[in-house]
Amino acid sequence: MLFKAFLLRAIPAGAMLAGAQYFATYTLGSPTAVTPLFACLVSPLVLTMPMWLRTARRVDRRECGFVYRYNLSEDRLNHPVAE
Repeated sequence: MLFKAFLLRAIPAGAMLAGAQYFATYTLGSPTAVTPLFACLVSPLVLTMPMWLRTARRVDRRECGFVYRYNLSEDRLNHPVAE
């Protein structure tokens, strides 16, 4: 389960960072723009890391597992939306 959580975070982040060079070169028109673009993509991850660490220490592991399984389950899709 931990490996699945890692993949859910690592694959989109890796794809986003891999696309930074393409975006800087062809969309922005400046290959040198990749450095500030990379900083803008990585800094939110670094800034929110202490918050996630505090949350992980405060919340019980069983609760984290339940939330993780519930968010990935198909049962969640079958529940009516509360209005």
